Amino acid sequence: MNKRIFFGWSNDTVIITTVFGIITIAVLIYLFKTISFKDPIGIWGVKMAAALIIIASDIYMATTTPVFLIYNESELRIKMVLGSKKIPYIEIVDIQNIEPSVISKSTRRFGSGGAGGYTGLFYNKVLGNYYIYATEKRNLVLIESKTKKYVFNCYERDDLVAFVKSKTEK
Repeated sequence: MNKRIFFGWSNDTVIITTVFGIITIAVLIYLFKTISFKDPIGIWGVKMAAALIIIASDIYMATTTPVFLIYNESELRIKMVLGSKKIPYIEIVDIQNIEPSVISKSTRRFGSGGAGGYTGLFYNKVLGNYYIYATEKRNLVLIESKTKKYVFNCYERDDLVAFVKSKTEK
């Protein structure tokens, strides 16, 4: 059995992603149009470094965007554009539905705060450090493994939680 559930995108995530993309393209066009190798190395070097940082952040955003969730008899897997996060059931201590208020007032340690979804390492007083893979801030699921906490959204979260609990209680 391989159950696949695609991540649904909220309007705010679509808007943030679109605005981020437009601003990124505009800034890169500006940087590359204004780079002149006749300028002192410090000026064009800073522009090149800025362009590389922007490109790297775009690559991160694009590759860590969650696409779908797969779960089977042995593990749950969050599939991203490139790669996936595998969580074996034997590592799961608890799984539960959570409300958006649980992740409110979170601070981003490393990751994306809406462009391409909410991904990366976040922190708040309720959960401590946690990894999030969400394209909307509703229908949230919290998994606590032996070493980490994961938050993601799932339209069929009640079925998922029941299934994973049946696998972890054995």
